[in-house]
Amino acid sequence: MKKQQVRDRTPHYLPSGTPVAHKTGEITGIRHDIGIVFARDRPYVITAMSKDLRDELKGTEAIARISQAVFKAVTEA
Repeated sequence: MKKQQVRDRTPHYLPSGTPVAHKTGEITGIRHDIGIVFARDRPYVITAMSKDLRDELKGTEAIARISQAVFKAVTEA
């Protein structure tokens, strides 16, 4: 999962060099990502799933922003 080429979701807004092992999934109207973020001394698992998307880019962006918010909460705690 560390070799995932699609980087527009979980790792997208994380600091450069943050190791992430994740797997994306997508079909029409659906975007998902699940993985492990190796944040300093606090690695965590994150899963984001969406369905019934009218705008798939907005779903992708929402997953990226959720990941960013979780990273911030975990690393600033």
